Amino acid sequence: MAIGDGIRRNVANVTQEERDRLRSAIVQLQSNFYPGAHDDTPAGHVSWWFKQDEIHAHTHVHGCPAFLPWHREFVNQFEALLRRVNPQLSLHYWDWTKDPGTLFTPDFLGNAHGDAGEPWLSASFYNPDPSVQTRDSSPFNPADPPKRLTRDLGTFGALITAADDNRCINAADFPALDAAINVPHGEAHIYIGGTLTNPHFLP
Repeated sequence: MAIGDGIRRNVANVTQEERDRLRSAIVQLQSNFYPGAHDDTPAGHVSWWFKQDEIHAHTHVHGCPAFLPWHREFVNQFEALLRRVNPQLSLHYWDWTKDPGTLFTPDFLGNAHGDAGEPWLSASFYNPDPSVQTRDSSPFNPADPPKRLTRDLGTFGALITAADDNRCINAADFPALDAAINVPHGEAHIYIGGTLTNPHFLP
């Protein structure tokens, strides 16, 4: 496989070099900022990562015809940001019928249980220090980090079965696909340990 060929691959099979590039680019998104000041209304000086978090938290759609195109565009925009950091990157995918446990390591996606840990803590993706203003505090500010970023892999929800996957792939038309994919999409979030009521854990 050639790095920079634009192909999205199963992330379980990519090389360690590609994992390192992807992780480093995501961390860099937290160091790049949109214009404006923290105390502007609406808030400016929001990192590229937190803007993605803000978009997901407040505009995501489920259970309606916009579900699939909205999420597709969200993923495409995220990949475009990553390529602004490193043009050789592709945003690889997780085969949701396979347990992602091997991906959650300190040198890639962080801890599978409890606080996400490194590399996300030192990059300020969250800040558990009670003396620091966070977006979980009042007043809410999207430029602030959440207080926690936690996971609990495999404790809740269910790994997607081949039958679930086949129902999506073999849907006869768009409405059938939309209906088939909503539930496993939510189960995948919950399996990793985020929930649809904790939007900062999800992206």
